[in-house]
Amino acid sequence: MRSVVLPCEAFDNFPPGLPGKLATLAVRIPGGVTTAARQLRIGWLRRLPMLWGQMVTTSVGDPVLDERMRAWTEPVLADARIRRDLVKYARTTFDDAELVRRTEALRDFDGDALVLWAPDNRVMPPERGPRLAGLLPRGRYAEIRGAAVLSMLDEPEAVAREIGGFLAGDRSRGPG
Repeated sequence: MRSVVLPCEAFDNFPPGLPGKLATLAVRIPGGVTTAARQLRIGWLRRLPMLWGQMVTTSVGDPVLDERMRAWTEPVLADARIRRDLVKYARTTFDDAELVRRTEALRDFDGDALVLWAPDNRVMPPERGPRLAGLLPRGRYAEIRGAAVLSMLDEPEAVAREIGGFLAGDRSRGPG
């Protein structure tokens, strides 16, 4: 069994960063989820650090990102069930110690693992990537420089290259 871990909520980082904290506020305001989804469709608002600006480093005005954001927000705007699930997720409160314990349970994973982290991002702390890789008995750490949280959008070729090498069994690079 193999696993690839990309930048994610790990240890006690929930809600993650400024965008996560804003999401927890939006779900507590009547109409907040709908308003937030609509704001993500407006380029200059979306690029604000508190919304989407810390999630990606994709160039300003990228039409692919505009189309993708519309596709991502449409279900939230159109389906009350999806809004309900999003609200439930964003209102979840966790005990930090429990989050750490659950993350540390990765020590029990007995497969190969690649932790592919974006150390330049401002939402998922950079030190968490190597820490996650260190927990995994057969973990390997690799970095995607210049990417934000959603490194697969910022640097898709680098992410694909790292995952491809990992899946092909490329151990010549050694750990991290």
